[in-house]
Amino acid sequence: MPFLTQNAAGEPIVIPIGGQPGLTGGRGEEGRSAYEIAVEVGGYAGSEADFAAMLANAGSAETTVTLVAATDMPGGIFAAAVGSGQARATAPADPASAAGVAIGYLDGAAAAGSVVTLRKSGRVRVSGAAWTAGDSIFLTDYGAPTSTPRTSGWAQQVGVGTGPDTFDLAIDIAEVITPLITLDAIGSVLLQALTDVVASYAIEPPDQPGVLWRNQTLVALSPNSDGSPYTAPYDTGAADPIAALLPVIVPRVLRSLPRDPPTLAGVLWLNNGRPALAPNADGTPYPARPLPTSGSPLLRATRSALALWLAATVPGLPVLLPVSSGALWRSTNLLAVS
Repeated sequence: MPFLTQNAAGEPIVIPIGGQPGLTGGRGEEGRSAYEIAVEVGGYAGSEADFAAMLANAGSAETTVTLVAATDMPGGIFAAAVGSGQARATAPADPASAAGVAIGYLDGAAAAGSVVTLRKSGRVRVSGAAWTAGDSIFLTDYGAPTSTPRTSGWAQQVGVGTGPDTFDLAIDIAEVITPLITLDAIGSVLLQALTDVVASYAIEPPDQPGVLWRNQTLVALSPNSDGSPYTAPYDTGAADPIAALLPVIVPRVLRSLPRDPPTLAGVLWLNNGRPALAPNADGTPYPARPLPTSGSPLLRATRSALALWLAATVPGLPVLLPVSSGALWRSTNLLAVS
């Protein structure tokens, strides 16, 4: 069986051990005990009793995993796999990071570079805990066990309470929590997101039909090669919680835009029912700029969803003035709201 340990210099090594190590002091197939091989081959400097305890704690591949600590880690936390064969404290608050997914429990503190054995089964005692038998155990932001479910980041059950301060390890599949998105929340960032998206459109006519661009100050959809309006089946774009609200909130925001030309360049306004981006002081179109990546997570997500939604939705809008007010349509090739 291979045994992952470290040499006298503290470097992680894997020691191949022939046959079953058996009891402490027993001999393997090569006539040497596992402890002797660890000392002679790997430079293990601990006592024979410590080595036996490590083998006992290592368990099988089904109940433990052995990695190298990427950073200093406190004991009593869950760890995640990072890099190549490394572990760090689980950080479930970040849904974009694999470091938010727990793979095992670390009983004692570990220094960066040391070999750590993470448990995937067995009982854990947490001093001062106040859960009850049957409670589901989850993760805090820094990877400690708690009976309080998470509301953001990664959701992962890691155990089941067995008493006031104990729980049995039972690490489940992790899933990213989808936040509850409301109209008010989207409305608070949509004007900025819409301004950013419109400002990202090119100011030169596209070569292909059905591409959004800015015709001087107005949002336009490039026509067919014969000049007729480009049309395509109506599509709501990407299916996500933000995109689902855009058909309702976008017309509201457009109708709330000022009707008088702004004095500042790059500001959205409503020019005879058509959203426009105020030009530079000399009358030239406001320059196209890349879609920003800064701002709050909600603003960034709204920008991305809005860009996809407009590209998918505008080609399917009616080209005749709607009877009802507050509806999106296309005045020839220009985006408009009735």
